[in-house]
Amino acid sequence: MKFSWNACLEMIRKKNNSQIAYWTNGSAEAEKLSGALATEKWDARCDIVKTADEFSELLDTPRLNIVAVHTPELTQELTQRLKTEHPDVLLLILTDDEKSIPNDLREYAHHIINARQLNDVMPLFRRALNRSKRFWAMADERDTACKQAAMLNEITEAVILQRPDGSISMWNQAAEQLFGWSVAEALSRKHGEVLALANGTKPESITAGLKLNGSWSGDVHYIGKDKRDAYVRSRKTWLDGDETNGTLEICTDRSAEVQELRKTQLVTNVHALFASSLPLQDCLEQFAHLVVPLLADACVVDVIDDGDLIRRAAVAATDPKLKNLVPALREEIPVFPSNRRTVLEALRSPQPISVDTINDLADFLGVSDSALKSELRGVTPFSALAAPISDAKAVGLLTLLYAKGTRTLLEADKQRLMQFGATVGLAIEKARLKRQVNAPKPKSDSALYYKDAFLGTVSHELRTPLQAMFGWTQLMRDKKLTENETEKALDALELSLGAQNKIVNDLLDLSRINSGNLALSPRAMELQPLVERTMDEFAVAAGIKQIDMQLTDESHAPLLVMADAMWLQRAFRNLISNAIKFTPIGGRVTIRIAADALFATVEIADTGVGIEAHFLPHVFEHFTQSDVSTTRAHYGLGIGLAIALNVVESHGGNIAVTSAGKDQGATFTVTIPLCASVDVSNESSVNFAVDAQGSVTLDGVRVLLVEDENDTAALLSFVLEQAGAKVTQASSVRDGLSALNTQKFDMLVSDIGMPQEDGISFIKKVRATPGEKGYRLPALALTAYASKEDRMQALRAGFDMHVPKPVDISEFLLIVSSLAHRAKR
Repeated sequence: MKFSWNACLEMIRKKNNSQIAYWTNGSAEAEKLSGALATEKWDARCDIVKTADEFSELLDTPRLNIVAVHTPELTQELTQRLKTEHPDVLLLILTDDEKSIPNDLREYAHHIINARQLNDVMPLFRRALNRSKRFWAMADERDTACKQAAMLNEITEAVILQRPDGSISMWNQAAEQLFGWSVAEALSRKHGEVLALANGTKPESITAGLKLNGSWSGDVHYIGKDKRDAYVRSRKTWLDGDETNGTLEICTDRSAEVQELRKTQLVTNVHALFASSLPLQDCLEQFAHLVVPLLADACVVDVIDDGDLIRRAAVAATDPKLKNLVPALREEIPVFPSNRRTVLEALRSPQPISVDTINDLADFLGVSDSALKSELRGVTPFSALAAPISDAKAVGLLTLLYAKGTRTLLEADKQRLMQFGATVGLAIEKARLKRQVNAPKPKSDSALYYKDAFLGTVSHELRTPLQAMFGWTQLMRDKKLTENETEKALDALELSLGAQNKIVNDLLDLSRINSGNLALSPRAMELQPLVERTMDEFAVAAGIKQIDMQLTDESHAPLLVMADAMWLQRAFRNLISNAIKFTPIGGRVTIRIAADALFATVEIADTGVGIEAHFLPHVFEHFTQSDVSTTRAHYGLGIGLAIALNVVESHGGNIAVTSAGKDQGATFTVTIPLCASVDVSNESSVNFAVDAQGSVTLDGVRVLLVEDENDTAALLSFVLEQAGAKVTQASSVRDGLSALNTQKFDMLVSDIGMPQEDGISFIKKVRATPGEKGYRLPALALTAYASKEDRMQALRAGFDMHVPKPVDISEFLLIVSSLAHRAKR
């Protein structure tokens, strides 16, 4: 039944009023009685009519308690209607001659009254009314109770009514299902006995809201019967009237929504845990306790050591009997019998392996101690889900145990378990690589070991997003996802693609730096706007983690530096990214700009996990950041800070780092030389067309898109048209020139690498054409040729801008909008 708050209130408050109907015959006695009835203070409605038609209309009233008439006026037809439609009415007949009343009407009437004796009539009316009200009150109570119970039980929300003393007077079936208390158990008990408030909501705030406003609404975490958790959105209001005085509460179940939010946060917490500088063993134990009880009733982590033997690394449980056995299980060296197929299958499977019923938990967990085996026989029956801990190869096993019949395994939970397996596997392999790199090696072998460590790190970083991409793509092809799950899959694919793109860019940047090809194109520029633009890129990431990110400018004047904006922003991007990612939820990142006579300084301070003193000298070394606070969310290549340092040093500056130690945050200070003051006011400004929601709009902009790759052309056309542009596609230079000759465009977007004739030749021919179709037409080169030489060649040939693929869609739209609107000025 669709819920209506007002309807529920009306249903509980509803009463039926008594009604008196008097049909006067106009006589002197009748007029006197009419006046007495009209002036009497009845707890009922009193209608006085004078004609048969008016009385007939009164018979349409849902309820009549008392009907008083004069004998000659009550016809046989009206009498029959009265009997049929109002069988429980009290009929009073007023007459001067009792003998004139027909026998059937005499038998039907409750009282026959002498109309001349008014002193006897009014008390008789009162007694009749009281009798009728008592009759209907009992009928109402039964009828209303039945109807309310039936209607309330159709409502899917929990409906609870408590009296002023706090006792429960109404409790529907939805409340029974949500909180675990039956109707019989809940009625007449105190509200606080049945529903205890968990941490978070203060009862005094609810009471204050009710007293101040008469109502209160908000999210509540209740603990029901048998410690059953219930996250609800509760609405309460006072009820008026003696019979319904109390508080009405409607509860909408939010448990599934809250659970999903907690599971999403769990993924973030697990990544942050294994990105921290904690020892691997501590991370594994904390991981098991994070998973329980949110995903399972127990979690077991088994790791294959360097000697290919399985050891039990971590155990956590909430089941009371199993929880007491956790220390003993933790000390066990698992010995799995040959018939435990789950181990071998899970280690080789790309998907989790589920076991519906575990007949022997000791056998399943590889327990060999006889006393522990005996203890495990009395533990609640379990089912299980097992997944490999894997990176390049399987290095262990994650096992989740569920008390039978208590949970429903979701496909999303299985995918999270596989994701956790990849995360834990990567952490284990990195720990092994660290041991290998730090182990004493002959001098002649050191280069080989560092090379192996580097290749291993690159392999791990590429495989991590590939796992998510492969898994979600497979599920989408198999059409096993709901619409909401498909949206999550697309988000995961986008994040994974972005992670791989970042890895490739980092490797290319490192290659340029190591080969000495970090060619800069410096110009005089203001420092603060560049820092602000970089901060804006991380506004969403900071908001998700509720991080307070603030900028303080202590320079009090524009600071000009001679810099390559793209490369210097890359350096700040790496520094701010690390600060955001490794500052806990609710933390703070402060960026301070200052200057002296010669240098500008940008200080980036966070309240994150910090850097231990012994590692501070190695922060900027290649491939060493996986064990300190600058580890990336996917663990990174360990080169982000190295790149930042090289870029800043190439500008004549330096980066220093300080930290008070573990969990004390870190501060990175960038120092860069100031340059002499120059006039930058003539630099062209960029004006973007942006709507009220912050989306780029290209309404009416005519774009010629020259792209020979069909999928790319389809994608770019789609996003441009979504922004309001009118797009004409051309798959070759010849088609593009033909379109230019026949149509007028505001903007040109062209690929460079195309068969037969490339984009460089195309733009030269375009620029050779006079007017708006030629040398004045804004042109953007969007290409996979991304080196500095390629960029310079494109700009010399006539393109206004050169953007390498892949490009962020939002950035692409901003660039198109910038060029198109610049041309219109």
